[in-house]
Amino acid sequence: MDAGTPVSIVNGFFSINGASFTPSDALINSGDNIQIKANSPSQYGHTSASYLTVGTLTREFTLTTTSTPDFTPNSFEFTAQYNVEPTTYTTSNSVTINGIDSKTPISISSGQYSINGGAYISAESTINSGDSIVLKLTSSDEFSSETIATLTVGSVSGSFSATTRAKDTTPNYTAPTPVTNAEPNQAYDSGEILFNDFDGELSLSLYAIGNTAVNYNLNNTVWNGGSNATLQIQSGDKLELKVYASESYEQSHGVQVTGLNVDFSFLVTTKSDVAPVVTITNTKMAKDNTVLLLGSESIMLSFSESMSNDLELTGGMLTNCNSIEDCIEQSWNPDQTELTLIPKTETYWPVGLLANTV
Repeated sequence: MDAGTPVSIVNGFFSINGASFTPSDALINSGDNIQIKANSPSQYGHTSASYLTVGTLTREFTLTTTSTPDFTPNSFEFTAQYNVEPTTYTTSNSVTINGIDSKTPISISSGQYSINGGAYISAESTINSGDSIVLKLTSSDEFSSETIATLTVGSVSGSFSATTRAKDTTPNYTAPTPVTNAEPNQAYDSGEILFNDFDGELSLSLYAIGNTAVNYNLNNTVWNGGSNATLQIQSGDKLELKVYASESYEQSHGVQVTGLNVDFSFLVTTKSDVAPVVTITNTKMAKDNTVLLLGSESIMLSFSESMSNDLELTGGMLTNCNSIEDCIEQSWNPDQTELTLIPKTETYWPVGLLANTV
């Protein structure tokens, strides 16, 4: 072939020695490389031809499209999600669809999809190669339950699953502080005990500790009492307990509360039995600082705590008396912390009697 031989192409492009493709006539030399580029037919099952002429020699280059479009995309998958809250919208990761030739049918079951950030829909549609898609579903209303949405593109399907979290049966609460050094026969309140941060209903059992009753109030309603009780509570409920202290010293009464992941008590323990302090008034002091009781004067004993009516008096006898009870009139104030002793008619305190006879 002579140098500078003409070259031309019909219905296509050519490149000489890697230069840019062109449809225009050019010159080619012996030893040069030539490459042809052409567009395929716009319809399936058709053939197109390009014709390259070098000098007087012409060659044909043909392209034949497939008989039918490729509606089978490359496989795709969505990442499963776990510990999802019940009955909530959950969206998947984004997936790009590739490997299809034309608009391909798309459908979904048990969910919705969005193409290229558009609105979520559940109706059938079409998708192109290179489009991105995100799925959305509503998680189950049950705990530890899986919901699956399945997307089908052409003949290939991929699933997106969301599994709800496990049921939380451990309530958050603060046990009441036990009461110590309590006064006998007095009522003590636990204060409100708040139960929260758990799911569903929780059964509580209440038992009496000691010889007492179970007194409780749920959500600031009415007080209830009995030897025991069973309650159904939900997150946010408030329980209040009331315990009556024992009538004896150094004794405990209370209420035990138990349930799934719940175990505490409200305990009330009475104080120790300490002898009361007694102060004697309305008397005169002798030179040796003892209390001198004269004649028929009344005296008052003041106690540091409330006393019982059956206080026993012992000690020396009054003049002309067979017993103290026969000769002394006793009078308590309303809260029984002051006792007045009044000699009865024709009875007298013996001279020098010390008032340590209580």
